[in-house]
Amino acid sequence: MNISVWTTLCYNLFHEVGIKDVDNFIPFIQDVHSLYNETVKFHNHQHVIQVLKLGISILVSNKKLLRKLTQSQLITYSIGLLCHDLDHIGINNQEIESNPFELSNCTANIELPDDMSDISDSDISSISTTSYNEMHHMHMTKLLLKKHRIEYDKDLLRKMIIYTDITLQEQFIENFNKSLYKKGIIFKRLKAPVDMQLVLLTKIADIGHILQSWNVHEQQVYNFMCERKLMLTSKELANDTIHFNTIYTYSLLTFLKLLRFKIYKSLINTYETNMLIWKNKM
Repeated sequence: MNISVWTTLCYNLFHEVGIKDVDNFIPFIQDVHSLYNETVKFHNHQHVIQVLKLGISILVSNKKLLRKLTQSQLITYSIGLLCHDLDHIGINNQEIESNPFELSNCTANIELPDDMSDISDSDISSISTTSYNEMHHMHMTKLLLKKHRIEYDKDLLRKMIIYTDITLQEQFIENFNKSLYKKGIIFKRLKAPVDMQLVLLTKIADIGHILQSWNVHEQQVYNFMCERKLMLTSKELANDTIHFNTIYTYSLLTFLKLLRFKIYKSLINTYETNMLIWKNKM
């Protein structure tokens, strides 16, 4: 994706969510573009733009939640969606752990801040010590934010990026469930803290290509298989995709239903339509 198209798409989406003075974010957005690699089959510009689009469309569909957000939260949420895979090199955490090496650092493509003394990854490692990719994405995001002097909600950004590690799904669901309760009593209308809702939306957007048209979804599935160098039969691919989305995507969508997001109905309809296509391939 060329930088002009990328900048226009990001600019419009930042504006749609309600960020003020979007022009000020153009240099940041263009630096982010330089830190995604088109040679990476899945975790690239196309994936990130789809995540940004879906994450913002879910948020703006809930006017009540949208009105509660501060500019800092809107900025952080949009940046978290945009940077959640920043500088991804196309390998997963398990591969990094079994074959330790220095993660790619594309700093040659950007001008770094002079003072990096306060760029620490302890805020991520305090939650998970094996989320190697997420720690790297967070580190690179903080470098850019410092370079462009952008103020943001540090705790929200930390949660958004760390919980995109799919191995932390159970931990997130447990924490989210706890946030729906108060001293063991369920609210008459279930609520969750704003930051937890934004992390939920980020997770759904990240793995939610099954919530988009079949053509978009199918292409993303094949891109992911190519990145992982997996050679699967059509039946095996269908089985793996059904299993993944049943375990991960559907469990997250149920929270949208509990929280009465109006967009839930259209998302679940698309989800069920695409799942049926996969089942017919079995």
